[in-house]
Amino acid sequence: MSKWIIVLASITFLLMGCANDSSKEGSTEKIVKEESHNSQTEITEETNVEEAEDKDIDISISNQSQITFTDYRPKAGATKLFYDQGTLIFTEKIIAVNDQYIQRVIELGNAVTVQVLKWTEDEITIVYESFESANPTENILDTFTPSEKIQPIVNAKGNNDIKVLDTKASIKIPHGKYNQVLVVKKATHEVENAETFLTYYFAPGVGIIKESYEMTGEQGYQTGSELQEIK
Repeated sequence: MSKWIIVLASITFLLMGCANDSSKEGSTEKIVKEESHNSQTEITEETNVEEAEDKDIDISISNQSQITFTDYRPKAGATKLFYDQGTLIFTEKIIAVNDQYIQRVIELGNAVTVQVLKWTEDEITIVYESFESANPTENILDTFTPSEKIQPIVNAKGNNDIKVLDTKASIKIPHGKYNQVLVVKKATHEVENAETFLTYYFAPGVGIIKESYEMTGEQGYQTGSELQEIK
């Protein structure tokens, strides 16, 4: 449990902040078109295989040569439960979706967070976050005011701290085996004298299905959570 307290500010899509400067842009070439297979063995490693259901979830992407981030949008109304070694870590509820934004509620213990993500062909960015909403399930997509500090998860323009590792990974988790998974690794720079990374796994039509947190150094460790149930 202590490890989860330490990484609370980092895990679950940067729940408690850890914003990055959106001006750190690299190449303008679309990184989602790159088919880097570095660390492919690590990406396709089957975690918790003994717990995984015997099903192969292969949701097609319309045009494989032109993959966009909208292919990985979750559906409105979905409730997703994420576990680590049999323990419920957090719940993600997709409240509302429109052409540009997705509103979700993250429940982590007694903490409830409302987030709005700008989720387009070119980016996935947290643009609004509230920890004190009186009505977390109210649709605010037409009324919210974007935050001054945005939290980019991935964008097509490139970012020195964000890398797309794969767009066709096969991931086996307790909920099943997902194919054509987008894998994104982000450096967070949150611990002095150590490197810290968040890795996100997106499945087409489902959104996040797995995430991991890694800290290097003498006190380094790894932890994470995986999708186990969708309601």
